[in-house]
Parts: sequence; C-alpha cells; structure tokens
Amino acid sequence: MFDYLTSGVIGGWLMFFSFLYAHIKHSDSFSGSSRKYEIALMLSTLFGSITLFYLMFIFFQKAHWYSPILLFMLGGFFYEVVFRFFIRRDPLVVSASAFLGWPIGAYFFYQAVEKL
Repeated sequence: MFDYLTSGVIGGWLMFFSFLYAHIKHSDSFSGSSRKYEIALMLSTLFGSITLFYLMFIFFQKAHWYSPILLFMLGGFFYEVVFRFFIRRDPLVVSASAFLGWPIGAYFFYQAVEKL
C-alpha cells in the first residue's frame, strides 16, 4: 500500500518541500532593502514551483493516486513542526540556505522516484 513511499522519496521530498515553502513564505513577506536579493528570491521561488509541479507529475505517474497527497500532508506537517523552529531562530540563514537546499532536495527526490 505504501511501497512507493520509500525513505529516499520521503527524505528528498521533505528537504525539497521545506526549503521551497520557506522560500515562498519569505518571498511573500520580504521587507529587505536589497532589490537584487528580492528578484533572486522571486526567481528561485518561480523555478522551484515549476519544479514542484514537474516532480509531482512524474511521481503521480509511478505511484498510487493518493501518494502525492500524502507527501504534501507530510511536507506541510514537517514544515510546521520542525522547520518553522529554525525559521524563528534565524530566518535569513534559512532563506539563504534554501537557494541550495530546494534544488538538492529536488535532485534527491527525482533520483529516488526514478528508482521506483
């Protein structure tokens, strides 16, 4: 029943989703003075969102119909419970690390889905 939700799929998804969601949240509430950083943040958010739809499409083709829904629920729970703690402590570090974090998580998720 849950054979498509391997540890590689879940780990890659949690990393990808958490960093991307932190990026999106920071982009929505950005109040810094650096216009270049804001543009980079928006472009990264746009490319991350496109990547999210592509990865979900690939995963949906290989897994059961409910597996992507479970991943979204698990990612949201992980973000709210664990990741938000780090954002409260130092949001700039989390946002800056998300520039590398979500692409690395997307790569790990893609590699795990291709092995299914």
